[in-house]
Amino acid sequence: MINTKSTATKRHYGHIDNKILIEGLASGMTYTEAGKLAGVSGTSEKSIAPVISRKIAKDVNLKKTLIQKIEERQNMIIDSINKEEILKAPLSQKSVSFGILVDKAELLKGNATNRIEVMPKMVIDQGSDSNKVLTEKEILARIEANKNKGTE
Repeated sequence: MINTKSTATKRHYGHIDNKILIEGLASGMTYTEAGKLAGVSGTSEKSIAPVISRKIAKDVNLKKTLIQKIEERQNMIIDSINKEEILKAPLSQKSVSFGILVDKAELLKGNATNRIEVMPKMVIDQGSDSNKVLTEKEILARIEANKNKGTE
């Protein structure tokens, strides 16, 4: 059973109503907004978000319930979008939505959403008459040859 009763924090920020907190956060409120609504008091507005953040991190049931509520809202939003609305959307919005959906699909598959490629620096062989651009293979061979010179 999930605890939705009011609970006090160690620092006596007032009684925080878990049910109101969950509903507020799931509806898109900030930690500060939801915290104030749920009863956090006795602290500055800047301090409310860290109080809520710590509370969620410590309370496994609260975190699970919050995740479940947010996922329910996500599904409602996805289900409410029909083909006609997508076709009417401006190209810029379609592009942004496509990128976000690709990232989310990759996350759900357990894949990376960020790929970094390191390009080797173009190196010109100044020792030759042709000033030719070295290939990656040639660069690596020269690096290896230089390493071996130090060990002989």
